Parts: sequence; structure tokens; C-alpha cells
Amino acid sequence: MIGQSPQRSLDEFDEKQNNTSQELISPNPSYGSLQLNLDQLGQPKYLISINNIIGKTLWSKEITADLKRLDVSFLNKGTYLFCISKPNGEYLRVLRLAIVDI
Repeated sequence: MIGQSPQRSLDEFDEKQNNTSQELISPNPSYGSLQLNLDQLGQPKYLISINNIIGKTLWSKEITADLKRLDVSFLNKGTYLFCISKPNGEYLRVLRLAIVDI
């Protein structure tokens, strides 16, 4: 990282984050219904939690890998952290999720 611009590093992180996000959850931004593609993470079960931007958990649920749709229409418009963990709480991914109005 020495000699690299902090902005360049942030841009590269955002690009990687965006690609990962689109592979695991879509559409993002969403109107309230997400398609899940968690197969690539290789776990039979997951703990999904949705946190506000300061980290407070607003919703969580244990799901199986075969769940392909998730209704998040209860969320207000805004930006959230979509956390994917193993059932024991070990984080696998934390993604930025945007909810927009219709």
C-alpha cells in the first residue's frame, strides 16, 4: 500500500465489493426482494443479518443454502450491511445493500 493513493485503494475495494455483491445478492440496489446465490460459499446453512450503517442488527435469520429469494421489503430506503455468516457466527462476507423506493 505504500506509495498508492488512498483513493485508488478505495476505488479498487469498491470495485471488488461491487462484483462480490452482485454475485451473491441481486439486484443491488433493490426494491425489496433479493435473489441469493450463496452456493459458491460452500456451506449448508448460513446466518444472514441485516445491520444499519453503524452496525446495529435490525434483522437476522438462519437459512439453508437452497434459499434463493429473500424478502426485505420491511426495510426503509437506505444503505445497510448485509452480513453472511456461518451458523457459529464466523463472518464469511459483509456486503453493502442499498434499498430504494419504487
